[in-house]
Amino acid sequence: MSKLEHWNGNLDEKYILAISGKENLGDIEELDLSHLSFEESDLHEDIFNKLTALIELDLSHNKLTVVPQNINIPNLQYLDISQNCIQDIDWVQRFPKLIELDIEGNTSLTIDDNYKLTYLLKDLQFIDGKRIDNREKFGNQYTQGLVLQMESLWQSLNFAELHETLNKELLVKEFTLKAKEKVKHGPNSLKGYRLWRIDQLAPEFVLFKLKCPVQNFLDFYVKSSECENMKRKIGSNDVTTSPKLQKLSAPTPDVSYNVSAILQCHSGESGSQDFSTQVWCCEFEPNKDNPTATTNIVATCGGENVCLIDCDTTKVQAKFHQPNEEFFTLAWTTMILGRHSSNILAAGGCLGFIHLIHPDQDICYGRIKIHSSPIQTMVFAPTGPTHLLSADRKSKIYLLDIDTPTVPDYKISWRKLISFEGIQATPLKLLVPDSGFHLLCATEFGLYVWKTNGFMKNYGKVIKSVCEISFPFVSPDIRVVDALAKISSGVIVSKCAQQGVIFLWDLLSLKNDISKAIQSRKAKVSVKILAELKWSVTKQCYLNLAFCEKQSQVVAGDEKGNIWLYKVENQLQNKIARCPVPESVTDPVNVIPFPSCTLNGIKIPELRNGTIYNDVSVNSDGNYIVAAADSNLLLIYKNM
Repeated sequence: MSKLEHWNGNLDEKYILAISGKENLGDIEELDLSHLSFEESDLHEDIFNKLTALIELDLSHNKLTVVPQNINIPNLQYLDISQNCIQDIDWVQRFPKLIELDIEGNTSLTIDDNYKLTYLLKDLQFIDGKRIDNREKFGNQYTQGLVLQMESLWQSLNFAELHETLNKELLVKEFTLKAKEKVKHGPNSLKGYRLWRIDQLAPEFVLFKLKCPVQNFLDFYVKSSECENMKRKIGSNDVTTSPKLQKLSAPTPDVSYNVSAILQCHSGESGSQDFSTQVWCCEFEPNKDNPTATTNIVATCGGENVCLIDCDTTKVQAKFHQPNEEFFTLAWTTMILGRHSSNILAAGGCLGFIHLIHPDQDICYGRIKIHSSPIQTMVFAPTGPTHLLSADRKSKIYLLDIDTPTVPDYKISWRKLISFEGIQATPLKLLVPDSGFHLLCATEFGLYVWKTNGFMKNYGKVIKSVCEISFPFVSPDIRVVDALAKISSGVIVSKCAQQGVIFLWDLLSLKNDISKAIQSRKAKVSVKILAELKWSVTKQCYLNLAFCEKQSQVVAGDEKGNIWLYKVENQLQNKIARCPVPESVTDPVNVIPFPSCTLNGIKIPELRNGTIYNDVSVNSDGNYIVAAADSNLLLIYKNM
């Protein structure tokens, strides 16, 4: 029965258990109470406070004006309270772990309330489905401006002398009224937010001035350990000095890797104050003399920059800058230039160009324009060093021959070899197994595969026959496959978003099924899982993973800046999947926590709850793991 068929007009325990399918309130992680037309008086604290495991709550399309005061759900991360009658948002402070909040359609709320939310909820990442950008920068600058004007007001009206005739409470009240009247910092559209911040700042300001009349409150506010929104400096952004964040020295679990450097090398105009530029991709340089190995040089991209970093020295070796670009993806190849092997780096991003870089000569020698929308992912095919697969946001996937540049003038004559069609989903990752007979594409709506027959026989063609690879017990409503890597001998490791696990499966065992499905135009082929690796329970998508063959180790980052390490040697030795899903889930051998970053002993507020790792890469020896973060950080972990 649906929730409406169960509905008897009472949000009692019986109803909630019935629609959740659980036996105990404390076991419920997701709860949909939308479209029931109830009011806040129907939310009973004795019931809702038992929802201790609840992560996601949908209260949309009801008649709520507020969430009752005594309701506390400690682990709530996702709340949809859209299309209600909410009057204010002060109640959100009781849900400090909220990551995503939907308040759309509450007509009494204004833009002021959005700014209040970013101040009250430090973990909040999305409002009404849109990512919050530059929150800290705005909050820092705005608070500083308010405090400076409050200082001027205090001096101009001689409030210090009023203390002789007014007690503290009356003085705070009088100063708050005057500050609301006289302080005009910021745009008029944020008047409500300004008055709200003055209410918060004024009492602390007055008490400080009475205690320290000659000192500046702004200096105190910056130095205070309670300050979480003031500007911080982490160091220089010069390429040659490789700026590093300070690491808090604190006991950490016994792990095999330690952080050797934390770099800011993709900063925008804000320099070292930039915590919003997203570093999207990192990939180790191949060893020119050994195609199965890498060097200790890693390429990274984010914002307008592509960087090359030596993990041994933690120095930025080179930086390639392209104005107005936002780089999303990288791919390495090794080709013969003249008489010598050379590594070439391809980089793509929002402008739809493929930029070709020869790092040894410090030159970007070519730009290929074949995509009309942002390039999401690229990978070189095993069929030739110049064969590049690229995919854009509009599901255009091409195999290109980027050509070997002539030396010394670096002229190229590229051409499109094959187009891959048949999907209506944004590609996130491309993968070609060693055999070269299949192309895998992870997308926002599932994992798809084309037969390529080694590519060679299909030059000049459009390949439209495609089938979807489905995973057991993964809901058809949650089909985002956001991570994909090759293990060995046809074994693939992939991750479906929001599942809390990583899958190992054998592509070779599906070879005949894929051929039959494509010939008969069947929609899907189901895999049998070799192993499930326990991972973070999160709704955060687009977090990639990596594999180190030498150590048989899968490496994955998460939404809080942790690194998860798994040993999969046993699973690779026995590749027979006897049932759709293994009986047990494999735990990580280590989870490396995100390091606490400080400046002069004060935690940097932008990083106090960790950061999202968009991508991770591990070199062939397993000596280094590199993580590309959502907060303009590049972290290097060294095997100790």
